[in-house]
Amino acid sequence: MVFFQSIKTLNAQSWEPTNGPYGGQVQCFTENETYLFAGTTGGIFGKGIFRSADHGANWTAVSNGLSSNSMGKDISALAVSGSNVIASTGQGIYYSINNGNTWSVSSYAGVNYPNVFYNVGSDLFAGGMSGLYISSDNGLTWTPQNDNFQGLVPPDVPDIRSFVLNGTTLYAGTYRKGIFRSTDNGLTWTTVNGGLGTVLQLNSRTFGTLGVSGTDVFAGTSGQGVFRLINNGTTWTQEVTGLPAANPSPRNVISLLVRDTYVYLSTSAGIFRSNNSGVMSWSIQAVSPSELAIGILFPSGTDIFSTTRTGVHISADNTATWIPAYNGMLGLLVDGISSAGGTELFASINSGNFYRSSDFGDTWDIGNMAGSPFFFNNNLFIYYNNWIYRSNDNGATWQQIYEIGTLTRFSSMGTMLFARITCCEIIFYSNDNGVTWNPGTGAFSQILSMADNGTNLFAGTQQQGVIMSIDNGVHWTNTNLPTEIPVRAVATNGTYIFAGTSNYYEDPNINPLGIYRSGDNGLSWTLVNNGLGSMDIGSLVFNGTDLYAGTKGGIFKSANNGDSWTLVNDGFSTPPNATSLFVSGDYIFINNWVPSLGGPVYRKELSGAVPLQPDAITGSVTPCVGTSQTYSVTNVPGVTYAWLFPADWVITAGGNTNSVTVTVGSASGAILVTPSNGWGDGPSQLLVVTPAPYADPAISIEASQNNICSGSPVTFSATPVGGGTAPIYQWFINGVESGENNPVYTYIPENNDVVSVQLTSSLECVTINPVQSNSIPMQVTDVAIVTAAISVVQNNLCEGNEMEFYATTTGGGSQPVFNWFVDGESTGVNAESFSYIPANGDLISLIFTSSELCTTENPVESNTVVAIINAMPVVSWPVFEPDTICENESQFPLTGGIPEGGVYTGTGVSDNVFYPAVAGFGSHEIT
Repeated sequence: MVFFQSIKTLNAQSWEPTNGPYGGQVQCFTENETYLFAGTTGGIFGKGIFRSADHGANWTAVSNGLSSNSMGKDISALAVSGSNVIASTGQGIYYSINNGNTWSVSSYAGVNYPNVFYNVGSDLFAGGMSGLYISSDNGLTWTPQNDNFQGLVPPDVPDIRSFVLNGTTLYAGTYRKGIFRSTDNGLTWTTVNGGLGTVLQLNSRTFGTLGVSGTDVFAGTSGQGVFRLINNGTTWTQEVTGLPAANPSPRNVISLLVRDTYVYLSTSAGIFRSNNSGVMSWSIQAVSPSELAIGILFPSGTDIFSTTRTGVHISADNTATWIPAYNGMLGLLVDGISSAGGTELFASINSGNFYRSSDFGDTWDIGNMAGSPFFFNNNLFIYYNNWIYRSNDNGATWQQIYEIGTLTRFSSMGTMLFARITCCEIIFYSNDNGVTWNPGTGAFSQILSMADNGTNLFAGTQQQGVIMSIDNGVHWTNTNLPTEIPVRAVATNGTYIFAGTSNYYEDPNINPLGIYRSGDNGLSWTLVNNGLGSMDIGSLVFNGTDLYAGTKGGIFKSANNGDSWTLVNDGFSTPPNATSLFVSGDYIFINNWVPSLGGPVYRKELSGAVPLQPDAITGSVTPCVGTSQTYSVTNVPGVTYAWLFPADWVITAGGNTNSVTVTVGSASGAILVTPSNGWGDGPSQLLVVTPAPYADPAISIEASQNNICSGSPVTFSATPVGGGTAPIYQWFINGVESGENNPVYTYIPENNDVVSVQLTSSLECVTINPVQSNSIPMQVTDVAIVTAAISVVQNNLCEGNEMEFYATTTGGGSQPVFNWFVDGESTGVNAESFSYIPANGDLISLIFTSSELCTTENPVESNTVVAIINAMPVVSWPVFEPDTICENESQFPLTGGIPEGGVYTGTGVSDNVFYPAVAGFGSHEIT
């Protein structure tokens, strides 16, 4: 029997982000050679830092490492110093050494964090409410420099808002202290306030932006327009010609930019421009789109970037035309989603204009009004700045129709339009399309949500649970919901009323209780939390018989009126906090309310089919036991995958994705993968697997012979173990590859050759691969040339004389064998020489046998010597005269012997001559 291990998630059609809305409230810019950076603001709603690699066309969030505490993503200033990027946040100064991929906190002792950075040589200056700080190590550490500001005695320090360098003179604009300048790189500062106003006036003025043109310095103020200081002088001149004192004020300068021969101002009344020398005169610049409110001006190459209420814009024609440059910038916080029917969708932002999509979120356009549009009776209604506005042209134009309270939200039932006033515990109703409004009656607290079942109205409150009206909102009474915990969400399907409790104001003393259900119009309530992962409910919405709940633990769905809940978070790595749920078309839409994180509107399909069978599973069918293996199928968006493996296999990564990693066990069986989405399980795919145990490959070799003669071939045979069906053999001679892929190898070795073979097993599961065999050193002996020749000391002897023979040999080795032959018969003599008394005509020869192993020929036969033996002659010497000789005679030749030619011997005889003097006196015999 085969057992299986599996990982399976709940079925859930995947959530996907729509294409926006994008944008954000940008406070500052900086750039290096590769990237443009933008810092967002908004206090606790700041979204950190974004980066663009394509000159603002697309943006990516780069806030990893910034503080998640309050204000930690609120960026007041950015700078580049060396190769580092520096950011001033609501929780400290941070630096990045990798273009914003990660951030680290700097060593900064100031109580307040800087509003402005400025590069002076290799130093980075930082100014803010804590005065002046300087970093000489690219933002890692900061040193205060506040001891030498003219007129200020520490702890009194300047609140610095701007810097500019004019030649070698550095200027600092402040709040309430005028303008300072330094000629020694910030060590000492003197005031340069001539012409800027009296001491009393300076105490209320802000010099928030500075610029330089040539040798002139320009200072933008928050109400007094622009001042100019010529050639580093001591007295400023107010340059406000063309800047009238109006409301909104052109003299409220937000940003000042010197470009070419002009000075540009972004003000509360638009963009103004003046020549930068001589007599200055400002003229308002026509911009397109005309409704844009331009903020900070940041030059980049030939372009200018600006912050606006809707996000970053870029101008390529010196402020005349602006186009959006915030694609991908998730700097907005969506707080509500609604629809005007059809494909029209609205997203309201916590601060700023609403956004509209006509294609279910594939694209978004910014609206022309702040607030949350509500569609009723073919009109759009919106609350903005204490007034209710109405549009009968789908938001193109708006009519101010009624002044009301604050933070108004709308609901409707039938022909009645309702407005809940969150500040004043009142629900107003209108039956004339919003022209007139009447307050409902009843004692209740802040209204958080509303719903209706076609007959009755239900409203969730801050402290009184759910209240109800049975007369179109004229009168309201309490239901019996037993809780004082805020009811943030109410929904009904006609049969049941559902109330979601929430810690609406993040009160540490409040613990939400989840979801209540009533089937009797609020007379009794029951908690229905089975399966809910979070009791803090932000939103509820019905789609047919399915009820969706947005919680701080993600999205849950109930198909049985709340009896049980299923998590449907697929598509989110972190559970979303959906405080707004909305069904439109075939989609359900949600927001994700996380103040420190911007996010788009998300959507999920509400109908569809189960997934098709996955394609073939890829991965080894004979994996090695104990190895890590990956098995996968082609991924289909919106589909999760449940994997089943043999019992002792362990899933280590991948979970419910299309690709999983496992540790292989020893059990054989099948791998099953089942696709799932919100509509159910699709058909499974199967792969049969048979794990293979590990083999220990080995190989040994033998030689057909060793200690051989030079030139002799030797055959080597390999014996493999664990080589598999197709092993690979690589032979080596003295470590050099040789031979072919064969278990047998033959070659003619040289002396001292070392032969081995390497085996590469074809088995998949081996402990080591390849492996080496034993080594065989070869002994090869050179071939000896064996020769033998014999010679005789003297031939042609008389019979009876001994004849002596000698052998001359080569290649005999240390123990050669001599075999002398006479007339073909072995004499048995084993010596280099041989002696005997031959007969005439004897044939003497030698067979010589070498003791060497390797010879060219062995044994060898010598030459043959023919013995010449003469018979003994009859010798006579008949006469020798005189036979008496005097001693003193000189010599006598000896002749007369028969046969002639013999040799005479005797005392006194030499060369056949007798010498008497030599012989001496006496009788001598001569033969």
